[in-house]
Order: sequence, then C-alpha cells, then structure tokens
Amino acid sequence: GEIKHHATAVSLSRSETTASEKPNFAKASANFPFSEQTGRYKASLVCDPFGGPSKERAAEMVYWRNIPSDQYFPGVSIAFSNSSASARPQKFLTFEPDQAGFNNIRLAFELAVVLAQAMGRTLVIPPKSTIWKMPGKAVCITDFFEFDLRGLHVVSFDSFLSQEALAGKLYDQNGKASYPPDNRTNWDGRIGVYGENDKRLWEWMRATAAMLDWTPDCVVVFSSDSALNVLPSILNGILREGKQEGGPEDLKYRGNPTPVNAPVMDRLREMLVGRNKICDYSEEMQDAKVIHLPGWDTNIPGNDETGHRLLLPFYALVFFEKWQADIRMKRLVRDHLRYADEIQCAAARIVTSLRAAELKNGRDGTFDSLHLRRKDFKEHYASVSWTSEKILSERFLRENRTVYVATDETNSSWFGPFRRYNHLYFLDNFTHLLEGVDPNFFGLIEQLVLARGDAFVGTYYSTFSAYVNRIRGYHSQTKRLSGYSDGIINSEYIGPDSTYRGVMKTYHSLEAPQFWTREWPVSWRDIDHDIDLS
Repeated sequence: GEIKHHATAVSLSRSETTASEKPNFAKASANFPFSEQTGRYKASLVCDPFGGPSKERAAEMVYWRNIPSDQYFPGVSIAFSNSSASARPQKFLTFEPDQAGFNNIRLAFELAVVLAQAMGRTLVIPPKSTIWKMPGKAVCITDFFEFDLRGLHVVSFDSFLSQEALAGKLYDQNGKASYPPDNRTNWDGRIGVYGENDKRLWEWMRATAAMLDWTPDCVVVFSSDSALNVLPSILNGILREGKQEGGPEDLKYRGNPTPVNAPVMDRLREMLVGRNKICDYSEEMQDAKVIHLPGWDTNIPGNDETGHRLLLPFYALVFFEKWQADIRMKRLVRDHLRYADEIQCAAARIVTSLRAAELKNGRDGTFDSLHLRRKDFKEHYASVSWTSEKILSERFLRENRTVYVATDETNSSWFGPFRRYNHLYFLDNFTHLLEGVDPNFFGLIEQLVLARGDAFVGTYYSTFSAYVNRIRGYHSQTKRLSGYSDGIINSEYIGPDSTYRGVMKTYHSLEAPQFWTREWPVSWRDIDHDIDLS
C-alpha cells in the first residue's frame, strides 16, 4: 500500500503550531549537535544548488556511503560470469511499474535494478507515466533518484524500441520479427493510472520477451558454477530438517540474526521462511535476449494481484550464494538508489528548521515523528478503531514532545486531543522552504523528515511507513545508533492489534507471505561488514 504526498496539512489553533508559523533553517544555532555517520567512506550532501542548508546542517541526512569499488559490481549469473565482456551479446531486462502508488513502484524499480545487475543485463527504463495519487504530468521513475550506477548499463524504452524492435531484432514465440504497436517507439505519457493508459505496450512485451513468471513463494538464487550443483541438496537438507514447515516466521531467529557472513546453508535457511522452492532461472531463460518483469495491471487480461505481482522488497526474493555479493547488493541499493539530492536537501531544510525552533525554545532540538494513514487498509483494521483518544491511551507518543506529522487525515479536529500533550508540525508549516519544488516530491520529502525523528510511529501495511523505517535502519548503521548491531531501531507501529507495536525493536526474520507489509532488518543490519570503516 502506497500513500500520496501529505501536502494537505491540518489547520491548528493559534495557541498551537499554525501554518503561519515558519521556522527558519537559516537561524539554526551554531552549535548543532546532531549525528553524522562515522568511519571511512563518508558521503556528503551539498545543498547549495538547491537553496540550502549548509553542508554541515545537511550532514545528518546522509545515510549512504561513498564506496568506489561498489560502483562496478559485476553480474553474478552463470551465463554472465562464464564469458568475457567483449564476447557477451547485449541482453535486456524490461519491467512494468506497479499500478498502485509511488512506493510500490519504488519496490519494483529496486528489484529490477538488482536483477539486471545480477544477470548482467541492460536495464530498460519504462516510459514516462502518471502515478497513482500524484496527479499531473507523466514522470520517469529515475526523476526521483540519485541514480548513479556506473557499472549498470541503462537505456530508455524509446532507445530500446528504436535500436532493437524497429531493427527487426526482437521475435515473437513463433520466431517471427515482432514490432511494437503502431511501430511506436515513444510511449511517454501514454501509460499510467491517469489519462489514456494504453495497455498495448505491455501486452506486446509479454508476448515478445521471456516472461519472469516468478511469485513471492520462491527464492531467486544467484550462485557460482561450483555452488550450482550443491544448492538443490542444500535446499533439500533444510526441508528435511523441517525448519520450513508451519508458521510464517521461524521464531528461532527472533532476536537472533544469522551473521551476514554465515555459511550459505544458514543464510538460506533463514531467508526461505516457509518457502520450499527456488525460482526457475534456467539456461534457456539466461540465453533469452529480453527478459520481462510484469507488474500488476488489472487492465491486462490474466494479470491480477494473485498472479505476477512481485510486491516485495528485493532482498526477500533474491539470494546470493556468496555473502559478499549479498551485502554488496544491499549497499548498492542504499548508496545508489537513494532519493535525489534536491529531495534530500528540501527535507534537510525542514529538519534543520524543526531543530532550530526547538533549540530556540530551550528544548534539546530533537523531535518525534508520526505517519498516520487513516483512509486505507480498512479490511486489515476491521477489528480495531484507532481514534486519536485510543492512540493517546496506548501511549504511542511521548508527552511534551514536538511531533512532525504526515497524514492523509484532513479533519483538523481529529488531532485536537494530541495538541493537549504535544507540539505538532505539518508540511504546511514549511511551505516557504519548498518554493519551486515539484509537488510530486512532497511525499518523499516527508519520508526523509520522518526518518530523522528521535522516535517514529508508522502505520502497518503502508509501504510509505515501511520505507521510512528502512531509511531509519540505514541511519542506525552508518551512525551506529543504539541497537544497530542487532538491526533494531526506535520505531513502533500502529497495527491491527498490539502484537505489531514493537516489531522494529527486536530483530525479526522475514515473515511470509506478505513481505511488503514492512521492511526487515536483514536489509540494513551489518551490510558494511566486509569494508574497513576504521
């Protein structure tokens, strides 16, 4: 589940924070005691081209590292590794954006990048499209990211169709040259959830390319030649142990993470989490010129949520036999698939302003954060009604704290009880810091602000909240915050019942089958293990 940007803030009483109160990041104290990352390979964020803040103020936003060797991560598929670069024909991976909101699309984009990198394929970026709850112009997915992977070959869909399809280099299942509908190469603005949504492009791709018909109930394994022959026996050994039968989570790993450099059998055992098969990536599939990763689009016959929709984090599907490859790929996503600097800097201005206002008022400069999604997931929350009074009674928020709130709730009176105990800020308090910023960026900016809260409360089942927690996990590692060695973070969830509340404060392995419901510590815990940070 994805949520639109939360630009619609709540009007507060004059006795509290109002939209007319405009904290100024430029007035931050000279002594600004907030954490930067530690160790070697420190990265930086330069915001001068985007209207500030200073490099010193922006430093706390940086969770990624600058590790030059990771830029050229080699493919690890058998077909890729067994031939020299000059002898390899160019092969492609195409993918369809999810038809839900931005964070679901982000999950698909991350998975496509990881698969293309691992397979040694050229990644074809989908045409510009409209995104659910981001009304307006069609956008390219790369517009949102600081996408700087020098070791990954990337082409636009227009170029791919011009150079391959119109040149007669693509074939249908009968071996006949296949051309795109109307011989069109530029599909920008013709697909998406708003407007025309011409489904013919994806129908043609599904008929022309080799389809990755994987589902979340299998695991994709990338291994060396030597390991390929033993992996089936390793899998069978795990299944014989009976470890993968029964519940959705193996409680053996609760608070007990498998070391990132553990033997392959131990790492695979934890990741399988009830699954008993490996996704098919046969030699025939490896030889295919174009592999297509379908998405969820109910407008295309035969495609529904129970079929080809791979709505899950990349690390819940993809397994690397070599532990070094596993954590390096996770770093690749952390360091090179991060939000664009313009988005990071806009969030830095808000965070700096929040801290400056708190310091000015004699407080310690910290704040808490809350993402409250009220208009979705009703089927999951059928047994509970999370009123403002109930949230307060359960003490999700600490009293007498400044709280940054991102929400789809537009009724200002709903937050009345919160104002008796906390000082609330919404995005409207900072619109003066967002002049000229694309409104499509607002939700992403809020995720980054929420991630800097001292304590965070999110909404379970929201991929918006989930990514906030992954960013918080990244921060915990690079800044070595409390609990970082176990992958735990200072976050809680409002969920269907009380069992969801503290799941981020204890290490949990993956839980099947709804891997998308939140993010998991395996994506950030100890992923710098093989580099010297001293």
